[in-house]
Amino acid sequence: MSNALNGLRRFSTIARFCIALAMTAAAAHAQTFSISNLPTSATTGSASYPTMVTDAKGNVNVAWIDSAKGIMFARSTDGKTFPTQVAVQVQPPAGAPLLPAFQPQMAVYQNDTTVIEIVWAAPDPTSTPAAPTYDVFAARSSNAGLNFVTTLNIATVGGVPLADTPRLAFDFSGKVNVVWGKTGAWISQSQDGLNFSAVINLAPAVVPPNPPLNTGGPRIAVDAANDIFVAWTDESNKNATGSYCTSIEPPAGTPVPNTIGGNIYVNETLANTAISATKTRNLSNTDWANVNTRFPHGFFGCSYDNLTFFTNKSGLVRLLWSDDSPIEDVLTSKVGNATNADGTAIFSFPINLATLPAAAPREVTDANGSYYVVWSGGPTGGGFNPGATNSQGVFFSRSDDDGSTFSAGVNVAPPTAFAPAYPQVTVDSKGNVSVAWEQAHKAIAADGSDTFDVFLASSPDKGATFSTLSQVSTNASLLCIAAGNPPTTPDTTTCGTVQLGLDVNSSPVMAWVNHATTGAAAANIDFAAKSGSDFTVTLPAPSQNALAGQTASFTVNSAAIGTFAGSITLSCSNFSAANLTCSFTPAGGTINAGQSSTVNVALPAGMAAGAVTFTVHGTSGGTTHGVTATINVGTPPTPGFSVTLAASSASALAGGAATFNVQITPTNGFNQAVTLSCSGLPSGATCSFTPATTTSASTLTVSTPSSAAVGSSQFTVTGTSGSTKDSKPATLVIGTITASASASSATIAAQSSANFTLNLSSANGFNGTVTLDCPGLPTGITCTFNPASMSVPGSTTLTVSVGAKPTGSLIHNGPQNLDGLFGLQRNTALSMAFVALALILSGMIAASRRQKPLPLARGLAVMALVMVLAVGLISCGGSTSNSTTSTGGGTGSATPFTGQITVRAQSGGAATNLSTLSITVP
Repeated sequence: MSNALNGLRRFSTIARFCIALAMTAAAAHAQTFSISNLPTSATTGSASYPTMVTDAKGNVNVAWIDSAKGIMFARSTDGKTFPTQVAVQVQPPAGAPLLPAFQPQMAVYQNDTTVIEIVWAAPDPTSTPAAPTYDVFAARSSNAGLNFVTTLNIATVGGVPLADTPRLAFDFSGKVNVVWGKTGAWISQSQDGLNFSAVINLAPAVVPPNPPLNTGGPRIAVDAANDIFVAWTDESNKNATGSYCTSIEPPAGTPVPNTIGGNIYVNETLANTAISATKTRNLSNTDWANVNTRFPHGFFGCSYDNLTFFTNKSGLVRLLWSDDSPIEDVLTSKVGNATNADGTAIFSFPINLATLPAAAPREVTDANGSYYVVWSGGPTGGGFNPGATNSQGVFFSRSDDDGSTFSAGVNVAPPTAFAPAYPQVTVDSKGNVSVAWEQAHKAIAADGSDTFDVFLASSPDKGATFSTLSQVSTNASLLCIAAGNPPTTPDTTTCGTVQLGLDVNSSPVMAWVNHATTGAAAANIDFAAKSGSDFTVTLPAPSQNALAGQTASFTVNSAAIGTFAGSITLSCSNFSAANLTCSFTPAGGTINAGQSSTVNVALPAGMAAGAVTFTVHGTSGGTTHGVTATINVGTPPTPGFSVTLAASSASALAGGAATFNVQITPTNGFNQAVTLSCSGLPSGATCSFTPATTTSASTLTVSTPSSAAVGSSQFTVTGTSGSTKDSKPATLVIGTITASASASSATIAAQSSANFTLNLSSANGFNGTVTLDCPGLPTGITCTFNPASMSVPGSTTLTVSVGAKPTGSLIHNGPQNLDGLFGLQRNTALSMAFVALALILSGMIAASRRQKPLPLARGLAVMALVMVLAVGLISCGGSTSNSTTSTGGGTGSATPFTGQITVRAQSGGAATNLSTLSITVP
């Protein structure tokens, strides 16, 4: 890519299509060709310079040079056979037969395909090798090529210098227009193709040595309005001081200062007006000046002999060319609807299609207005800058917006191809694109040993993908270039280049020079047409998902079409990621048509995520076609784990503990221990794990204080292993229990029992398990529960059993039996009575000795009397009681025993009294 066009590229918006040398659909169809020779006059003769035109009816018209007969013509109406070949007289009988010096050019009148015109140039009889001049001739057939009539020299007497062959075009009135030149740009017209008008030089007048015009030859086109356009390049100032063509472009943002360089001239003759040189202008400093801030003085093309015209679907003309070395860009300019004051068209500022050095562009337009452009890698294979990327290849680009933007150029030739050159392109009404080119077998040596084959790349989708690559030629041909430097453009030493067209069935057809690589055998014109034998390769599932470190596998199916019966060798290429290869199952990758294979692609363990595309090729003979496969590479997930709770909520009584079952689930190969913790617990609550570090499971115990408030609290359970964590929320519920009994009391005889039904209910969300008991039972009374441990809510049966009547009441809330309270025996009571009597007697004696008894003495006497009476009662076995307290004597006593039993529930270390029952033992 040249420095000089970097800025130009920045000022053009290049649309980017996803175009690749591979098919994104799941199938590709190969094409094989039948090849025939267009005969020469003798076995020692040589054929060269084929030209091919497909006319409006699909007839394939071919003309070439025969070393003995001169120009030959043949027409095929079926695109396969040429019934006859007709010799076109190259010189009037009075003159010496001189062979054409360049490729003949041919045109078929669009309104009448029986009218054919062929033009050529031959050395003038007075020409010398040191200063060659050429005469220009034309031949007309009005009967579909059955015979031709040749006109006399239509050029200046004595000939003119030429760099390339004359060009021609029919206008819509049937008039043929012929142009030629090198130091001038001459034009002549003829209505019958034989009688031509006076020659007019369209080039602007210059005063030698200013210097004179130096063009590679003018080109001609006729637009839909029947306006005639003639354009040519001029490199007379290409190497002058300050020339754009050899200058280094200034830094970005700095305008290009050049005012000279190559020039591109255009002459436009409006319909029904006379041809005149006054209508010629230099586009470089007129249409292209003052329209681009980067190039304020205009744009100076540096092309010589590869300028071409084409028209869009509306019949407006377009220019296409490539600059010669050292710039080597592909450029295009179009005519819009705006015109100059005199009615002539305005050409748009050029945009560049290439990103690598380029040459020899060609173009075709479809009925929908899309442009299809191809070009070969530049002749230097490198570029203007030292170390530039090698550009060998055949590149394709498309525009769907009338040439305003183009897709990025994509190489459709094999990536290892040597010097593919002179590409041609066609497109049919269905969007099938064909690109043909010549491809050398090795780097061009220009020593007579260079050989080539003809290749064809085909696309079924307007060039979005190229599914088939075929070597069309069956044997190598000698590349007949003169010894010395390899040619940079088609010239007199190449024997002509491959021609491409479409037959009546819209199938691609080709013609080229087949020159034997050894011996003196004749050089033939080979003609290739599509045969009925080919094969398909399909991928039923062209897209697969795979992780880095895994293998992606695709099934490849094949099928024969027509008479195909060969083997197919499978291979892979065009991987969009580095360091990938494929293998096939069964090994070897060779199958017969109708068989299947599996292609395997091993992905490196550390491969980045993303889509990877590659092409699966099937090759049989010279035909290779492929389908695109896509691997959606995913990054292996990071090893980790997840924390789960069998139940996210657990309940406890205040002061008790709740338990949770914690599960550790490893993912993606995780095999490390996980440490568990919790956070966010309510005040006073603590947690512990058993075990605290695990690879699988643990039990979480949350202990609560007795003061814990009733209600629900959220907290978090977290597992940690290195930098990997996972957490889950949990809920702690502090609840209460209530109970109701089927009876509140019972009378139970000794050696008997009574049953009570207890219904336990949850309050405030408690739903745990409780264990029941009766604390503080007296000797002789027992209680059992069935069940003794239960979930709340629920019910249980309490059984109270009396083995023997207790010796006292279970609940002491009334006057105590003195004997029981103090443990006094009957003899002790009697002793106390005697002491009291003694005290009474002593008090009475003391009182008798005084005149007035003291009040204290009287009180002591009364107290002693009361004690005597009480002790008397005790000693006699008497008793006293209230309504809520049962008293009784010792075992065997007839006094009933009455008391209360407390029912208690325990859960998680907490206890709560549920109910009190009254028990009477008679």
